[in-house]
Amino acid sequence: MLTAFQNGDPEKAWDIIQELLGWTGELVTESARERFRLNFGTERCQNCTGLKAGPGVVATCFQVQQCYYRHIRGDDLSPKQARVLDLLGRK
Repeated sequence: MLTAFQNGDPEKAWDIIQELLGWTGELVTESARERFRLNFGTERCQNCTGLKAGPGVVATCFQVQQCYYRHIRGDDLSPKQARVLDLLGRK
């Protein structure tokens, strides 16, 4: 990426950055799914806020089947999470 930028090709550098961001997002999601699979029902899971719904909580780890060691609050939503929850809420 740096080489592309230094060689005067900022478009290629931008494309590389976008690809890297996509891979990073996929890695974060994959890791959260694997943590959920490994942690759900264990002692670590029982004391975590991720399973507890309450004011401002829009999804729990059980609902999204991903473990971030906390629940998903309305003010923490990424744009992608907001779209998914919006689609799930439609009838």
